[in-house]
Amino acid sequence: MLGAALACAPLAACGGDSSSSAPADCTAVAGDAVTLVARNIQWNTDCLKVKPGEAVHFTVQLKDEGVKHDLQVFGHGVKQQTPLQSGPATQQLVVTLPEAGYYQYVCTIHANMEGAIYAQ
Repeated sequence: MLGAALACAPLAACGGDSSSSAPADCTAVAGDAVTLVARNIQWNTDCLKVKPGEAVHFTVQLKDEGVKHDLQVFGHGVKQQTPLQSGPATQQLVVTLPEAGYYQYVCTIHANMEGAIYAQ
């Protein structure tokens, strides 16, 4: 049970749940570009709000020197990711979230690095 509580903790931080409505404190992506920063084994934000059906251009800045990270975005039939890479480095990922709803992003090797994406 503790594992389930810990897995939900990052989503609670942005007031989110798996519904399709973004919480008020969720970061709205201006235009179609967003920068995610991996530093100290965490993302700089844990909640994003985007428009469905449009490509989202992720710039991923890996700031942890010598630590491998990646970015995986998934949900509603989407599953795309960058390669694992040691920082410092910058990666790019373009993902189209085809429908309104809830998606997620993670670093696949650091369980605490996860966030919610609301396409609405």
